Amino acid sequence: MLTHLHHLAFAVHDLEQGIALFRRLSGREPAHRGPVTTRGAEVAVFKLDNVNIEVVAPTDPDGSLARHLAHNGEGFFHLAFGVDDVPATASALEHQGVRMQSEPYVAFRDWEIAYLRAEDTGGIPMHLIRRDAD
Repeated sequence: MLTHLHHLAFAVHDLEQGIALFRRLSGREPAHRGPVTTRGAEVAVFKLDNVNIEVVAPTDPDGSLARHLAHNGEGFFHLAFGVDDVPATASALEHQGVRMQSEPYVAFRDWEIAYLRAEDTGGIPMHLIRRDAD
């Protein structure tokens, strides 16, 4: 059912420092950058040949991302599986016993996503996203 990895996300305190790191590692500039209002964050996306890297930093000191960083520190934040149809895949996963944390919604750009419940993924934060989300 899950056949594609769309992106790996890394949470950082300072977006400029995170961008500088992944610029050095990849030799590329971010393809996209902008706000993620649902998380009180700003994101930069590096497009690699086989997967995207998302670097995300808080813009709201009281938001969920800031709380995540305070509790967990910088590093891996989540992985996103690319699917053809987010609502249909979410429904199919629920029929398999994997509960969703959220209904599908639009986050960054036109990216429709739906989070899986961490209790059903071994504690690893995961979400679905349309496979062709740019």
